[in-house]
Amino acid sequence: MRLTLTAGPGGYAGGGLSFDRCVRVPAANALRFTAWLASGDQKGCSFRVMLQTFEQRPSTQSPPGGCASDVSSCYNFPSSPNITLATTSTPLSVAISAFTTSVPHAMPIESQIIGLQWQLDSPAPVVDGGASQVGCTVEAHLDDIDFIEP
Repeated sequence: MRLTLTAGPGGYAGGGLSFDRCVRVPAANALRFTAWLASGDQKGCSFRVMLQTFEQRPSTQSPPGGCASDVSSCYNFPSSPNITLATTSTPLSVAISAFTTSVPHAMPIESQIIGLQWQLDSPAPVVDGGASQVGCTVEAHLDDIDFIEP
């Protein structure tokens, strides 16, 4: 999969995979994939993978999730720590237990993962007299995506 992502100051960009049904992934497992930076610069931005859960996916998306789209509590997907992309193909593995979210009840229940999302985040611009954040653009390649036993 190839993702070309541009995140402006304080913004984000992402792409991913949706499953046609919830996937069962016990907490002891890990997500493994190969990734590399084909072009662009990740400097100043965060790149991470998120587990889309049924509970946090809006009911208006396809496939639908269980979160009412008029509720502001959707999209609190558990996310990995920051991933620094290398310029060569690099195998990566993230334990399911390493994923976190700001909403404790949004952590994945082992049978409700409905998709994967890779996201580039740019911090908000500095307001108090510092240099402003300029955003970033990357072309990331992802391959060999699988859930594994660690």
